Amino acid sequence: MKGGFIMELVPRHKPVKAKLGGLEFLYNPTSFHDSHTVTYNDLKTAGISYPIMTYGGGERRNITFEVYLNDKVKPGITKKFINHLQSYLPPARKEGYQFVSPKPITFAFGWFVKDCYLTNLEIDYTAFSPDLQPIEATLQVTLAVIQ
Repeated sequence: MKGGFIMELVPRHKPVKAKLGGLEFLYNPTSFHDSHTVTYNDLKTAGISYPIMTYGGGERRNITFEVYLNDKVKPGITKKFINHLQSYLPPARKEGYQFVSPKPITFAFGWFVKDCYLTNLEIDYTAFSPDLQPIEATLQVTLAVIQ
């Protein structure tokens, strides 16, 4: 088809997993929040009855969501997924360390695919093996969309 595009539809009976940085979620997040703020300034001058709004700039666009991990469903997934996400955070400061830009991470949730930077990762460990390895966790993830 010239000048157009082909859209692939996924059959409803086929489970589709969302991905973060190429790694599939154990369960798709039940929801995600996409926030984008724009600033306007009031321009006040003599002779007008009300201020004129002028565009003042955009703020960072953020995506936030929760991820549930459980080794009973897929052994080893809790540590694997957490280590994977932590690889997108800056390393600890080292002697002679030079600044390196953060690694972009791709968030893919069906039609919604964005390149982002991981800006916040909160981990709530909720179950452990007898040798105190995490086997269940809930993650709160915040991504900044690269515009």
